[in-house]
Amino acid sequence: MANCTFDEVRLIIDSTLTDANITALIVIADAEIASRYITSATRTAGVLKLISMYLTASYISARDPHSRSMGHYREQVINAKDWMALANQKIADTAPLPRLAYNVQIEEDA
Repeated sequence: MANCTFDEVRLIIDSTLTDANITALIVIADAEIASRYITSATRTAGVLKLISMYLTASYISARDPHSRSMGHYREQVINAKDWMALANQKIADTAPLPRLAYNVQIEEDA
C-alpha cells in the first residue's frame, strides 16, 4: 500500500502531470523509502506519508518545469532539490534513537 495518495501530493505541489503519472511517482518514492530501510517499524504513518509526499514532489518538480509549490511550501520550496532537502530533513529529524545497552556493569579499576 502506498504511503500517500495523488490527492495528498496535489495539496503541496501543483502540476500538469496526470493523477496516474503522480501515482507512478509515488510508487517510485515509496520504493526509495523502502530501500533506505525506513518502515512503519521505525517511523509513524504520518511521517512516512510526509516523506513520500516530499520525494514525490521532488520527482514531479524535476519532470514538470511548470509545477509550483502550494500552501505554506510556496515560499520555501522552489525546485526538486528543495523538495529532496525537505524529505532528507524529515528523515533525519525522525530517525529512531540508537539502542542503549542496559544492565551493563562496568568494572572499576582497583
